[in-house]
Amino acid sequence: MFDPVINRDGPLYLFTAETYLEQGFTAALNIYPWPFFSILIAGTSQLTGLPLHIASHIIVSLCFFIGSYAFVRLVGVLGGSKKAQCFALIIILFHPLLADYRSSSVRDPGMWAFMLLSLQALIRYSQQPALKYQLGWTVFITMALLFRVEAFAIALLAPLSLLATSSQGQRLRNMLRFVSLPLTVLLVISGALLLLSPDTLSGFKLSQDLVRYADILSHLSDTVADKSVIVADQLLLKTAKGDANYAVVAVFFAIFAVNVIRAITPLYLLAFILHWLSGQRLRIAQNGNIIIATHIAILAVYLFLFTTLRQFTLERYSFQMVLILLLYLPFVLETFWQWHTYRRVIRVFIVLILSAYTLDTVINSDYKKAYIDDAAQWLHDNPEGGNRLLSNHTHLAYFGRQDMPGQAGRYHIYDLYPSEKQLTAPWRINRRYAYHSKKAGVAALRARINEGGGHIIKEFSGPDRGRVFIFTGTKSKPRRPR
Repeated sequence: MFDPVINRDGPLYLFTAETYLEQGFTAALNIYPWPFFSILIAGTSQLTGLPLHIASHIIVSLCFFIGSYAFVRLVGVLGGSKKAQCFALIIILFHPLLADYRSSSVRDPGMWAFMLLSLQALIRYSQQPALKYQLGWTVFITMALLFRVEAFAIALLAPLSLLATSSQGQRLRNMLRFVSLPLTVLLVISGALLLLSPDTLSGFKLSQDLVRYADILSHLSDTVADKSVIVADQLLLKTAKGDANYAVVAVFFAIFAVNVIRAITPLYLLAFILHWLSGQRLRIAQNGNIIIATHIAILAVYLFLFTTLRQFTLERYSFQMVLILLLYLPFVLETFWQWHTYRRVIRVFIVLILSAYTLDTVINSDYKKAYIDDAAQWLHDNPEGGNRLLSNHTHLAYFGRQDMPGQAGRYHIYDLYPSEKQLTAPWRINRRYAYHSKKAGVAALRARINEGGGHIIKEFSGPDRGRVFIFTGTKSKPRRPR
């Protein structure tokens, strides 16, 4: 079911698209340093005449369609039967995490879709070296990179898998021949950017991330040492304090592992474990198996480094690796399906797993958030004298503002993501406020509004007992002493 409320990152991409349409590429780059998804949204909006948020949903839906096709097709390329491909279709259509993002404005589905297409092209090339597969991989991995910079790790390292798939005397030659085209394209584009606009290249998120990660990596031992001191002082006693470094690394690994397990989902993880315990081998094309394993290893190392360096990760990031790991699942389910021992029990188990995730996708509670969209629409239709809007919810902040496209000079990206200091500051008379609270915090928020002298204009409540308060302040901004 369609989610009536946009995800937290969505307004950033939409505002970047607005900025691109009104002020051009450089201004959009200043808002978000990897603006290609936003540019695609802007182009789709111009082409169709649809609002930007609808254009973003069209792009995300198209990416999910491409990704679903590529996933099922890959299972076929790997040697999967029609039955395995049917399992693959159900898995990709009704995976809970994918279902959560189908109505979101996020870049990930674009990367997932073109990553799978690039994987298919690389496997095809390993089976039959040809220019069309080489060109296909170059185009697809470039598209994946334009959605998310994490695809750079795959672009850089995935071709190395060809060293293990060719015959002994042709491995290096095949790999070098394969990378010659993407390297040429990379050199031409980088050279053109350096000649035309050297500052633009340094302004890209990829360049910034490479510099930032190099700096963080160079100080990684100091960071681990600092964390180890905290762990040793707070949690460990006596001789165990000397093992604090291992405890810190274990914590980062646990965060990485938990998010991967959540992305796989417990029932699918159980299927993998049962198959591993059975000791049976999967019937997968050898070259394809090597290339898939290489991609999983690349992304696993990248995600663990990301978790260690940035000290957090998300299920959505972990799904980059999990999506490729799930290519094995249709073969696992097909193997179970063909077992003679406990055949009926196993088939019922498979049907129950797939049915559970199908129902979880089809039946959801997204509609319960419609009151937040109603509040945003009311804010937009009732400008209240032009007072600037401050909100703790990005959907309210973006869709409830008075100055929609055409007046980008009045509105700033910081208004979409205010700081904690701004959100907790005293209410001001020249501000409009739209604060959302879940059920547990409604009473506390109402009390805070009243105690701070706020005047509630309108309230919107939902089936989940959450509430949106729209109110104004009654205090003027204090003057600075001269």
